[in-house]
Amino acid sequence: MLTSTVFHLKALERGSLPQYMGAAARSEFLRWMGVSEDESDELHDGNRLRPYTVSDLRGTFRAQKGFNLVEAGGSAWFRATTLREKESLHLRDSVIPSLRGRIVQLGRVSFEVQSVAEAGEHPWAGASSYSALAGKYFESDSVPADALEVEFASLTTFHDGDLHMPLPIPETTLGSWLKRWDHFSSASLPQAVEELKEAKLALSRYELKSGAVQYKNADWIGFTGLCRYRVLAKDEFWARLCNLLAEYAFYCGTGYKTTFGLGQTRRI
Repeated sequence: MLTSTVFHLKALERGSLPQYMGAAARSEFLRWMGVSEDESDELHDGNRLRPYTVSDLRGTFRAQKGFNLVEAGGSAWFRATTLREKESLHLRDSVIPSLRGRIVQLGRVSFEVQSVAEAGEHPWAGASSYSALAGKYFESDSVPADALEVEFASLTTFHDGDLHMPLPIPETTLGSWLKRWDHFSSASLPQAVEELKEAKLALSRYELKSGAVQYKNADWIGFTGLCRYRVLAKDEFWARLCNLLAEYAFYCGTGYKTTFGLGQTRRI
């Protein structure tokens, strides 16, 4: 079960926030899910893949000298996705029904949860399942598209040891999605994937901008923007796989620190 849920907030006071609020949104989401900051949990710290993503905070803010000014009554939102049935059901059945009217503290500003948008109620909200995605692309007779238009809506980067790779390299991007699919999916692919280079995924067009996010003592360098990829492999399996994973990216995100607001991705 895959979900993407958008949480609409209203500022209860005037104040200022750092321009990056992904970590704060993540902490609030984990509190809702019943995981404390000090708790060692699968949803929290460590190097394992996490069964969720959280976006940065967006809203009607006014940027000024590295901060965002928030007016009382101003609107804001962030979203969270869940990649497993356990977390999806807990969010749907236990968390969401109790959120409306809840007061949350993000940075130095208090917000009230106004509403929760689920599938069909916001461009960044949605719901699906691994079996539905697999069936759409591997049980259909339709010819899969050989072009993928992908939007990287928040800072995106890849991480290998101490090295950050702030570029949408096709094989690296595809590998990021496949790694999460293999880890969380209950639906198997029709054949094993050993060498992603066999897909011959090529970057054909892009409109990108580099940027940085500062968090504590770290600077995360990455990119945002639009990319068009082309699947050049003759074997139709690869076109089907690339289409599947590009759609899955809406839920799993791309690259490094997707639980801190980075790597928010959707297919156009």
